[in-house]
Amino acid sequence: MSSPSSGGVVRRLAGRVVLLFAPVIVISGAFLVYFTIFGHVAPSGPTGSGGQSADAVPNEYTCPVTIAPELQRALSQDYAKDFWSLYKYEVGSPAPRIGIAAGSDDLSACAIKIDRAIEEPGRQMDWRLGHILPLGEDVAPMNIEAVVTLSATGDIEVDTASVYLASDGASSGVGVHEIGETAREYRMSMTSKGDGTPMEFWIRLAAGHGIISPAGETMFLSVTLRLAAPSP
Repeated sequence: MSSPSSGGVVRRLAGRVVLLFAPVIVISGAFLVYFTIFGHVAPSGPTGSGGQSADAVPNEYTCPVTIAPELQRALSQDYAKDFWSLYKYEVGSPAPRIGIAAGSDDLSACAIKIDRAIEEPGRQMDWRLGHILPLGEDVAPMNIEAVVTLSATGDIEVDTASVYLASDGASSGVGVHEIGETAREYRMSMTSKGDGTPMEFWIRLAAGHGIISPAGETMFLSVTLRLAAPSP
């Protein structure tokens, strides 16, 4: 494992390390990460044994997400705005290398750059980035909708990718097989349980033996979470 390199500032607040730096952070292994990292909170999935990756990769990031006002009122005090959690599970090598950054031209978008691709199926992996909505325990069940827009600097093949909502073991989502210069919108909705169980939004770029190709392209992810309109 190697430590980040970019001349950043490291501060320790209340027993946790916070890294503060702006331009480029390089971490050896599976990912190239471009934006401010605010620390290490929740585990990012199984790592370090059984042939899995044990890269020194932080598991919580900041990238924009839009929460509609009516949904904001239902969130608990634990909600962390613009925080995303990374889950990755990998067996074999070479690993893909993926960069994540707030989009420079559109502050409402998250830029995800493919620095090293998976051109052919063969490795077992799961790579996904999620935003968690902790709902208040006294909030009644509500139908939450995710409106997702994906575009890219060029055509990107992601044959096992998807965008989805998940809660308490259930999920509702849409498969994504190609991302290109023309923006595409995806919508999905799911009803919360009404007992404080969180609602989660995830973008999964690869599952099982998926392809992420080619290298060098950047995709742009915009997400709005809101209450779904009542059925007519």
